[in-house]
Amino acid sequence: SVGDFLFQQKCEKRMQEVMEAAKAEKETIRLPITGNGDDDVFVSVNGYKYLIQRGKEVEVPRFVAEVLKNSENQKAATYRMMEEMQKKAEDGTGQFL
Repeated sequence: SVGDFLFQQKCEKRMQEVMEAAKAEKETIRLPITGNGDDDVFVSVNGYKYLIQRGKEVEVPRFVAEVLKNSENQKAATYRMMEEMQKKAEDGTGQFL
């Protein structure tokens, strides 16, 4: 219906306004050079795309920095879990399916 269409248009416009305001909040970050190919890092949030160069300080929207931090935290948690599983496998306490 026309009412639904207009409501959707208002919602989309409001989301654009919110994202534009969020883009204004900046944070300076530096992604480390790891020696593992060191490709630039691609981040996409709600249709906004960023390619972050490693080894240089760059200014990004705060929400992009948060995505990168969350990604690093998840990688660290995964690494810790893998180490724990390896240790259990080595000492015989691990269970395998």
